[in-house]
Amino acid sequence: MIGQPLPRRAGTPGPPPTLGAVASPGATRSPALHPVVGFDLDMTLVDSSAGIAATLRATLAEHGVHVGAADVDLYAGLPLDLIIAGLAPGTPPAAVDALVARYRQLYPSLGVDSVTAYPGAAAALAAPRAHGGRSLVVSAKHTPNVHRVLAAAGLDAAVAAADVAGDLFADAKGPFVAAAGGTAYVGDHPGDVAAARAAGAVAVAVTTGAHDGDALRRAGADVVLAGVAQVPAWLEEHVLDLRTAALRHRLAALGSVLVVLTGTPGSALLLAEAAAVLGPDRVAAAVPSPAPGTARARALAAGLGIRVHELPAGTAPGPLAARLGLAHVAGGQDADEVLPRPGSRSGPAGGDVATPLRDAALTGEQVRAASRRLALPGPSGEPVAAADVPAAARD
Repeated sequence: MIGQPLPRRAGTPGPPPTLGAVASPGATRSPALHPVVGFDLDMTLVDSSAGIAATLRATLAEHGVHVGAADVDLYAGLPLDLIIAGLAPGTPPAAVDALVARYRQLYPSLGVDSVTAYPGAAAALAAPRAHGGRSLVVSAKHTPNVHRVLAAAGLDAAVAAADVAGDLFADAKGPFVAAAGGTAYVGDHPGDVAAARAAGAVAVAVTTGAHDGDALRRAGADVVLAGVAQVPAWLEEHVLDLRTAALRHRLAALGSVLVVLTGTPGSALLLAEAAAVLGPDRVAAAVPSPAPGTARARALAAGLGIRVHELPAGTAPGPLAARLGLAHVAGGQDADEVLPRPGSRSGPAGGDVATPLRDAALTGEQVRAASRRLALPGPSGEPVAAADVPAAARD
């Protein structure tokens, strides 16, 4: 208890507890359009190792327990009570709690000033906002000290106070991340992989902590990066994954479609994804005639086994869709395009033409990136073989 010296340790600190991989509960919500990325704090966004070690050594020294920096390193990333119990084995739980409280008293004066943000940390926190999303910071550190560290590292303006949580470790972080709609969680510890799994989010690991890439992959990390400076580049792919999933979800909800092929990358991507999701028997293509620049689109449709129908100039596609027994007309407009286009109210029942790419928030650049993933024909490209696109689109 506080005020009484703890017995000196016999031997070395006890081994730190280990964590197995935690299975993901699976995605139960509709696909997200915008990224919500959770970040661990210590050794992920900031290098706080010196301050943590100094505060731990001071706390334990007050009670007759002396540890070296190497001892402290063995417990990097674990909750404070587990660290203290490991560094001072045999300490009664009530005394551990008292030492935790004393550590928290000392940390603001001994641990905060030495904290430094890792290169790229501010940009990593800002990156989700550029895609319409937001960042979270979720840490095992005591919540008031999370805010102190963010401020000391110059990161407090990059994340809303309501999106910061402390006193959570491993899968206990999951509910906070999931409640915020988290799509990914970034951390340096196997416990952070467990947090991502508990939230149903992508597990992104960084090797700036005590664990190397192999250890983090064994824990179940989906992605391993050298540090948070690589998060913005990775996020571009993550957002494309999210929006491609949303596109497929939207196409599945439509059930059957007549795709208006205009020779644009958007209409080609839409046709390929519709063929993959719905199957060629529930998809047809309408090609305006005359229409220059649609030769490759026609070749793509033929390669996919999709029926191609001529659409005379000035003819709405809705009646054709109705004759073919298809529930919707769909166009390849993306999120950057201004709607409506001429004839956009020409579905089978006189309703709007569906715009699945736009509904999935896919921008023009993302449409081009998704097309490159599938090797779809561009303005000067070659048509893709029939067997290639559906398989790629399902990956």
